[in-house]
Amino acid sequence: MGCLLPDQAFVRLRNRTYGMYLYAHEDGAAVVLKPHRACLQTVWQLHRILRADRNLNYILFRSAAYGRYLTLSRETSPIYPGHSHQVNHTFQGVYETPMQDDVLWVIASADNLHAVIFHATYRVLRSSPSNMLLFGHAFVVGDIYHPVNYGTTIHWTVEEIPVRPEPPVIHLPTDMITGTSTHAPGDAGYSTATACCN
Repeated sequence: MGCLLPDQAFVRLRNRTYGMYLYAHEDGAAVVLKPHRACLQTVWQLHRILRADRNLNYILFRSAAYGRYLTLSRETSPIYPGHSHQVNHTFQGVYETPMQDDVLWVIASADNLHAVIFHATYRVLRSSPSNMLLFGHAFVVGDIYHPVNYGTTIHWTVEEIPVRPEPPVIHLPTDMITGTSTHAPGDAGYSTATACCN
């Protein structure tokens, strides 16, 4: 189960409803769901951090393909066309400061096989229903204090990836406008992954 994985582990996140994987899009910005297991875009490196100001442990998910982090957007959109209920999208963002909140996640066990992934705002990561304009995306909705039955759309299988002797290199995230590299805290150039797609 994902909540027991060690720091720096490499994982894939497979949604229970559709069997598709959380996928870092080639544009270096979007996060979508795709069935393509055997590609680096479905691999995320797990970073564990302690936020001393809250005395809580969180997880960061760093894309092995592009070096950016699974991030919660500030912008919202209707869950259905014309619907008043709003959701926040996920995207590939830059981790710039230890006090940054939009990249913080928590993994909790749903059962022996599946996990529920919460954002630090206590809202849950889910896949979009097939009848939505957002189908194929992962977004954050609801909160644990006002539970809604989202079914298996909030269930994820956290698949740990075995290490390999010659890992790929995770490149630093590139600024989409200037084309220059931006560093996450503690980065000194490149970060070496310890897993690659099977």
